[in-house]
Amino acid sequence: MFLIIMEVALASSVVINTLHLLSEYIDHVSIQTGIETNEVAWLQSSGIASGTTPAAAADADLAALRRAPSVIHAAMVSALPLTNTSAYSFKVAPAGQDLASGATSSGMYFWGRGAMSALGVRLVSGRDFVDQEYVEYSFFGTTPPPASVLITRALATRLFGADNAVGKRIRLQLNGDPTAIVVGVIDRLVSPSLHYQAKDGFNVVFPVQHVPGGIFIVRARVDQGDAALSSAKAALYAINPSRILTHAEQFKVTESDYFRGDRSMVWTLSLLTGCLALLTAVGIVSISNYWVVQRRRSIGIRRALGARRSEIVQYFLVENLVIVLAGTLLGLMGAAGLNVAMMHWFEVSRLPVSWLPIGLILLLAIGQIAVLMPALQASKICPSVISGGE
Repeated sequence: MFLIIMEVALASSVVINTLHLLSEYIDHVSIQTGIETNEVAWLQSSGIASGTTPAAAADADLAALRRAPSVIHAAMVSALPLTNTSAYSFKVAPAGQDLASGATSSGMYFWGRGAMSALGVRLVSGRDFVDQEYVEYSFFGTTPPPASVLITRALATRLFGADNAVGKRIRLQLNGDPTAIVVGVIDRLVSPSLHYQAKDGFNVVFPVQHVPGGIFIVRARVDQGDAALSSAKAALYAINPSRILTHAEQFKVTESDYFRGDRSMVWTLSLLTGCLALLTAVGIVSISNYWVVQRRRSIGIRRALGARRSEIVQYFLVENLVIVLAGTLLGLMGAAGLNVAMMHWFEVSRLPVSWLPIGLILLLAIGQIAVLMPALQASKICPSVISGGE
């Protein structure tokens, strides 16, 4: 009995933590970036033709991309979700609130004209930028930032609660702590890197005339992603054959590559959890079968005294419930301790209390299912076994 209690305790402590990690990885790989994954491709180029400026070269490149076959929109942006590019962050707060206290950490994006259409980002309230709102601005320069911004719905809720954020001003942790007016709220836009910035979707978008060192975004017609990417590369090389395209791929490929390791962990943790549950069930079945063999005479006596088969089954189920419950309760404490150790050594998140009752119910269910077959076998023992000298 002691061995089965220890086995259940060990299994429950590990299973609860693996289920917690599994849920986090599933949430991670299921995250919505906010852009049209299947229609967007991105390109990054280095090197400009002699006798031209970066701004003029970017304008020429965009004009060529917009004329390319299978391309319906093209724009330039500072970064793209999941690409680990230009992940800037700063503090924002409602106008009138001190940035030193109660401000929210947010990511920032710089978009050129047409970026919303090129990315397929959904506007939930307000409007897109208009031409006069696009200004020359650099994060590392001294010029004032754009006076109009877009913010994500998550950030709007964080800053203004249930109030409509459109038309309100926010203070920015930039040179001089300026304010900007929110002209629109977009549904969702995650950060370029989920490893270094939270995946809560807090982002501010600035309208800029040019994005030095930025990324070209092309949006393809439906089911023409490969053709659009090929024509976009051809258009860029036609303008400057000596350029180097450091990146050129469809965003769905970028997304798949970004989460490849996490998807592998989902399968690994799922397999580990299943194996632990199976081993626990096999252990309970083995011990229960052994107990049935050892108790054949006592079971026969009970049957001779009038015990029904259902009562024999009930006896084993209740006995198993008590044993597994004792082991699982020990395992809950072990799960909490294991989580603390994992937080220290592997930087995992704290185990939510809600996982403890889930683990308890799961292990009790496994125990009841595992003991059912031995219990049914025990109920078939006839009273006549006591006359056989057993």
